[in-house]
Amino acid sequence: MLKNVKYIFFDVDDTIFDFDKCAEKIISGLFEKYSLRYTPEVFPSFKKINKQFWRRIEQGEIDRKYLTEHRFETVFAYLGIDFDGPAFEKDFLRGLHDSCEEVDGAIDTVKYMAAKYPLFVASNAFYEQQINRLTLAGIIDCFKGVFVSEKVGCNKPSPEFFAKILNLAHVDKPDSALMVGDSLEADIIGAKKAGMQTCWFTGEKSDKHADIIIHSISKLKEIL
Repeated sequence: MLKNVKYIFFDVDDTIFDFDKCAEKIISGLFEKYSLRYTPEVFPSFKKINKQFWRRIEQGEIDRKYLTEHRFETVFAYLGIDFDGPAFEKDFLRGLHDSCEEVDGAIDTVKYMAAKYPLFVASNAFYEQQINRLTLAGIIDCFKGVFVSEKVGCNKPSPEFFAKILNLAHVDKPDSALMVGDSLEADIIGAKKAGMQTCWFTGEKSDKHADIIIHSISKLKEIL
């Protein structure tokens, strides 16, 4: 159960924007652009490798520069495709910069919540990219602050990240703030260790890790 929530922090990818929908559309389009054969294995392979790279970022093993230099290089090597990975990555990031396919009901939920609570973004992705996507979606003004790890100086789920953003948001009591996100490790466990309340947006059934669990982001409007 949630108690006396006064501030809400939202993750972005797969909480507000549907990353898979955005990414698959961009990747398939680039395969067509470069006359590469797009098979059913392409996107699942990207998802698997992308998840591994972001987990390594969260654990402090690599940085975003390493990701942009090696992500698609690794994908193409895995698929046996002879193409310039870093060049493809640049095109991919340009496409993602302007992509804002929403998670069902997310835009309306953010607007609804912004009328009731101070909202903030807490993301591990690229700062300019997230600013542009939130702007294109028409919800940038719903947020009092956009806190992205490359600007904060550390990543979710580190306690330092959450301590810094709570301070930047002028939140005196961590337990008055709610973190909403899809990642168990980065969003939920990280925020919980920082003393925040947590709302896990997931397909899982168990809520043992979070204060509440939701399967639709719109459910927040009923809870808060």
